[in-house]
Amino acid sequence: MSCEQVKRETVLDVDADRAWEAISDAGFLERWLADEVELEPVEGSPARFTVDGDERHGRVERVEEGRGMSFTWEREAGRPSLVELELTPCVSGIRIEVTETDLGPGPMMSAGAWTSRLASLRSQFVLVLA
Repeated sequence: MSCEQVKRETVLDVDADRAWEAISDAGFLERWLADEVELEPVEGSPARFTVDGDERHGRVERVEEGRGMSFTWEREAGRPSLVELELTPCVSGIRIEVTETDLGPGPMMSAGAWTSRLASLRSQFVLVLA
């Protein structure tokens, strides 16, 4: 088993309920993580993601409502990775930490791609004043 891992984090200026929605609601995940998401935040549930035209299948591994969840996804059969999304309250909002761990041979999402995805998530909560 490979030990390759990518970790990234950002802080969202939102309350805990809104942060939970950002990582557990399929519609919200489509706004920052993937083009299409089919996922129920229930352990053992199947999951499907379309990321930049690449379809990834997996399943929900862990759900701790309001605190975090994890799921696997595969670019191709036999090339899985584990994605963990953790929420931690902090002084200025909620910190979200993403950790993707390689579970087999094959590419994971790059560190740069995760940085970009988290920037996209953060932008979902910025008010644009006209």
